[in-house]
Amino acid sequence: MLTMLQLSALHNELNAFKCTFPASLLCDLQGEFEREVRPFFEDPAQAELLRGGKYQHLLLPGRDYSLCSYDTDPLFWVANRRASNYTLFKAFFDALGLEQALKPKIKHKQQLVMYCGFFVVGNQAPDPNWHYDYRPGAPAYTLITPLFELSPEHGQLLYELPDRQRQLYRYTPNEAIVFGEGFLHSTEPYEPSPNLRVLLSLTCGTDLIEYWPILKQNIEEQSDFYALPCGHFKGGCRCLEPTFWQKWQAFFKA
Repeated sequence: MLTMLQLSALHNELNAFKCTFPASLLCDLQGEFEREVRPFFEDPAQAELLRGGKYQHLLLPGRDYSLCSYDTDPLFWVANRRASNYTLFKAFFDALGLEQALKPKIKHKQQLVMYCGFFVVGNQAPDPNWHYDYRPGAPAYTLITPLFELSPEHGQLLYELPDRQRQLYRYTPNEAIVFGEGFLHSTEPYEPSPNLRVLLSLTCGTDLIEYWPILKQNIEEQSDFYALPCGHFKGGCRCLEPTFWQKWQAFFKA
């Protein structure tokens, strides 16, 4: 019998939690990163890209992944672009038991949906970049965990308490941080490193399609391929199209 994932509060006034999991759950994603993503970043031709300084949104050549930077920061979200590699991230989401753990915290109809999976890659962070992952009222959460143990020089995660005190969360192997709206955070600045800093991230949340207008403001920024709250993938969903009755009403109102 599977034990339900236990979420422990990061702080009693924050919408943020921690959880631990078996190391074996990461094996498939670690292998995928080594085969499909690491060779791109370790190519000397990408040295300029890794320095940051300008917004990036591109496809990884010959690979089923897209890359998006957070503004001009040298931090890159490498997102799945096909159902085939989406399923690798979804398998981790399912094995972790995150859906059942988060259901009491998210308004939903039947189930929670994993929207997208990412490798978050960089080797430096000259300045903090404080931000929220979601707009106020968004029924969604982000999970972040180290895909590989960080090097001593790598930056950790800064976050802010309601009284504006700043705290440090240390990324730990086989531990994830899970947070939703209202969680102000930033990568801790660190000097250029010869070692890639690689995190795994998932976004997940409600299956209620009426929340898509608020959710898409963040999800569409990060990826070219994702599942919508209804569970359909981008480009294959008609749930947001007007129904025959709505079209009929609009016709007679015109």
